[in-house]
Amino acid sequence: VILLVGASLTIRGFVELQRIDRGFKTEHTMFLQVPLDQKRYATIEQRSRFSQELIGRVQRLPGVATATIGDLPGFEASNSSSGTISGQPKIDGLTLNLIDADYLATLDLPLRAGRNLTPAEVEHGDHVALISETAAKLWPAGENPIGRTIQTDALVSGTPYNLAPAGATKEVTVVGIVGDTHGRNLRRAPAPAIFVPYPLRGPSLRFFIVKAHGDPKALTNMIRAEVRTMDKEQPFISPDTLDDIMDKQAIQPRFNMVLFGGLAAVAL
Repeated sequence: VILLVGASLTIRGFVELQRIDRGFKTEHTMFLQVPLDQKRYATIEQRSRFSQELIGRVQRLPGVATATIGDLPGFEASNSSSGTISGQPKIDGLTLNLIDADYLATLDLPLRAGRNLTPAEVEHGDHVALISETAAKLWPAGENPIGRTIQTDALVSGTPYNLAPAGATKEVTVVGIVGDTHGRNLRRAPAPAIFVPYPLRGPSLRFFIVKAHGDPKALTNMIRAEVRTMDKEQPFISPDTLDDIMDKQAIQPRFNMVLFGGLAAVAL
């Protein structure tokens, strides 16, 4: 009886996890990682130029619906940060995402209020930002965060791996609010997230998200060829589809469900 009850609770919990809306679409989409050499790409301008040229080449490939530069939403990125809003206590646990103007369209990430980043703002590295619904709640109740500023500490802390522009400042102006996302841990409440133009930071590991008309894995060799055309010495990490990445997050809950289910079947 104890095993049957445990199995039923585990199965119900797994089903409820699968029903949680992640806040973005994963179908026909894959995630690419390109680790740039820190010596050959020693400046933030070189790293941004590589990213911009590669995403332009990928967008022109047959079978590509849309492509973007950006971190996976809802995952704890290397750019986790603290921040400050005028008149409020210091904020810890912000997730800083580096994106371009096609990010929302590629992931079908909903814009709740305000506007999206413009291509010109991204290209020039303007200090503008989108924030998640959870981040919007950091402002006092009833106060509209659009048009307000937030200081993000990660924008000024540079390392050889993750460069900061010369004369970088912490402050960004909020221009839009996007929906919350669930990525790594569906049981955990979404962390407050900020989305800024990718030239504001210069990580050597560059992230790209590509949506295909069909099977995204069919694009792998073509994208690899574009990378080699740009730089024959540049390594290319084999991409994962977003469906595969999200399925990996369910391995432990699925294992628990199968384990308890098997024991309950034996007990029955």
